[in-house]
Amino acid sequence: MKIICPYCQNSFIPKRIDAVYCCPSHKQMAYKVRKMNLSVNLKSMHELQLSKNDTEPSTKYLNENEEALAKSIYPSTDGSQQNQYPSIKENAINYMSTKIIYPSTKKNLEDENPSTKMIYPSTEVSGQSQKPSTNYPSIDALNVNNNAGRDLEAQYKHYKSPFVDALIELTDERDNISKLSPLFWNDATGIYLWVSTRFKCLAECLLTFSEMKTIKVDDLKEICNAFTLLIRSNYFKSLQNYPYANEILELRESLKKICQSADENETLKFRLLPQNKKELIATRWELHYYAPKVNFSELSFKE
Repeated sequence: MKIICPYCQNSFIPKRIDAVYCCPSHKQMAYKVRKMNLSVNLKSMHELQLSKNDTEPSTKYLNENEEALAKSIYPSTDGSQQNQYPSIKENAINYMSTKIIYPSTKKNLEDENPSTKMIYPSTEVSGQSQKPSTNYPSIDALNVNNNAGRDLEAQYKHYKSPFVDALIELTDERDNISKLSPLFWNDATGIYLWVSTRFKCLAECLLTFSEMKTIKVDDLKEICNAFTLLIRSNYFKSLQNYPYANEILELRESLKKICQSADENETLKFRLLPQNKKELIATRWELHYYAPKVNFSELSFKE
């Protein structure tokens, strides 16, 4: 029975029942042609995807009413404005580029105290006097300067950060640590621990989103739904004098507006205004005394 070779279009009698090509060389050439066509198709698909992503994603702030204020604080895309507060990445670069000069602790003990100078006996070998090798550990290397730490501390230059000062002022003004202490002390049912653990995780997620270049709307919807489940839970309804109750409600409403105004499968820039960022950072620091750090995927927001 004759069959037609897909590569050369000539008929031939196959020697094997599963043969498709007339010879191994035509089989190899057909494979190369398929591989080349596949690479061309992938390249065209990649160019099409890049053309779809050319449009810059829109920037969404947690509080849309203060978007005008955010434009005056955050830098524009053309670099005409500068940020009031440096980002975490800039602070890390400045810290790593800072040079620390350590004071020298080496002293010449022999010059200061001649009595400490070591004297080695000479030896006679073949009528010639030779001095033994003096490759012993240096006393200077064993000397420890007790004032080295104080000298280093004196050389360190302290820099003031307006953002850190504002955080300290905010935590002192709210004084939530002292408010949380009696609540957790008398928390026999564990409702405050349950709510605080989840709210701390959500605050961490929002801070992480604000540092990312872009995020998907679906990820923001997951956080918004988690806030909704947290508010609808019986644990949240049973809270009394909880200092973060109003903050949780306001965050949920702001996220809900952003998710409803965004298009499906949209990629956007999520940013926090300085006041919102300070409140979330202060909340995360206050709750670390009482609630453990748990990943979002490890928590269930349903009762």
